[in-house]
Amino acid sequence: MPTLLSDSGSELGRPGAFVLGDNHLYQVEIFHNAVTRETTDGNQKGLLEDGVTRQFYAPDQIAVMQSGLVTDAIGLIDDHVVWAVGPSIFRKSGNLLWGDPAQLVATTVGGGKVTGFVVSDGFVYFGEGNSDTIQVAAAYDGVPQVIATGQKSPTQFAADDHALYWRTYDCNIMKLAK
Repeated sequence: MPTLLSDSGSELGRPGAFVLGDNHLYQVEIFHNAVTRETTDGNQKGLLEDGVTRQFYAPDQIAVMQSGLVTDAIGLIDDHVVWAVGPSIFRKSGNLLWGDPAQLVATTVGGGKVTGFVVSDGFVYFGEGNSDTIQVAAAYDGVPQVIATGQKSPTQFAADDHALYWRTYDCNIMKLAK
């Protein structure tokens, strides 16, 4: 029998990508431009915007008002949630909520929008649409390097122990050894 984990109710946050942590599911919300979380046990009682009231099935807000949020990617590195907004990638402890600051991981080399990303082995691999490049930055030091060029608006990233995978705008599936 399916278990309800979260319900935006009349707010219709419209979940985008999500990733699982030890006890939480983290997600980006398309209409709210937010990063939220809920418990995976079905007992979510989220903190509302007033900072005091809790409501069953309401997600906890980790980051709000993220205009330009990349809604088809989210990641985890250790206990930190990772998301992208415009040309920047951010991380924040999954235990901190929206009033606490996030840390900048990296900004794209050319200043263009992040088109997608994946977190793997302590690194964030990401695409930049303006320059049609694939870039990588360590999740904690934020110095990006271009590792592939000529990739038409790369998106939909995945990674395994040995390689990075992505899709290009012209419908190619690409692979690059790490």
